[in-house]
Amino acid sequence: MRSSMRIASVSLVCILVVCGQVVCGGDTAALMKTATEGKGVARRRAARKIIAMGAVAKAEIITLTEADDIVIKRAALRRVVDIFGPGALPALKRALADSSALVRLVAAEELVNAKPRSKAVRGLLMAATKDKDLAVRQVAASAFWSFHRDVVPLRKRADWDHAIEVVARKPLPVTGWMFRTDPGQLGHVDGWFGPRLDETRWHAIEVGKFWHDALPKKVGHFEGIGWYRTTVLFPEKPAGEFHQVVLHFEANDESTWVWLNGTYAGQHDIGPSGWRTPCDIEIGPFVKWGQPNQITVRILNTAGAGGIWKPAEFQVLK
Repeated sequence: MRSSMRIASVSLVCILVVCGQVVCGGDTAALMKTATEGKGVARRRAARKIIAMGAVAKAEIITLTEADDIVIKRAALRRVVDIFGPGALPALKRALADSSALVRLVAAEELVNAKPRSKAVRGLLMAATKDKDLAVRQVAASAFWSFHRDVVPLRKRADWDHAIEVVARKPLPVTGWMFRTDPGQLGHVDGWFGPRLDETRWHAIEVGKFWHDALPKKVGHFEGIGWYRTTVLFPEKPAGEFHQVVLHFEANDESTWVWLNGTYAGQHDIGPSGWRTPCDIEIGPFVKWGQPNQITVRILNTAGAGGIWKPAEFQVLK
């Protein structure tokens, strides 16, 4: 009796439930043979069963991350971070060198979601920002977007029931701006917001008009992200009390992010409807009174025209 119970116990150990089916651990080798040597649907079905086993099939899943079937390879890569944690990095590094952009894209997505974001993970993501495929570059670049500041503009405060007075103002110039498109969405990675930047690859542009009107030959009907840079002499600090200092844009098409003197100041990002909506970006803590101030504006346009197409102004509000 004891011998029979022992045999039954051992038999139970090899039973796994995979995709709603009972699979014996002894069948893993057979499944793996089909997953690596089989054909078509049968091959992918076997691979899916192995991948669903999770940690008990570690070695097999790592092997499948190098399969010659892209669907299988991508599916296996989707599990390696969950199963291996930091140990998944060698597989993801190999995947970033794959000839298929679809495989490299999965590797980049998994690295973005990896926790913790170690130095090694950041290094792989930074390398991926230089990938030849646009989608891979964009996913990798998203990992380095760390800019956020929540300040409610005075004009948008629900609790403010006083009249708002502009106690000092200075229109931002129409000329003296530099512009560059950012189709790979990598400008923030490359530090295009910095107060000191080599602008030799940038184009002089006028604001107060859409970028395709301002630079019809150099930019044309570009849709995506464009960056503006200029330096403006701000006035001396006003005497007396005031509540906010803002850059006021009558309209940017369509989403806006602003840096002042290299420091992130804020955003106006309400989607496509923002193309004709005035906005204030609060800049008080970063202003150099009575001195030149470097302004960087990042604009996202998803359809049609884009840019700083209406006047903008430095304002002190009370």
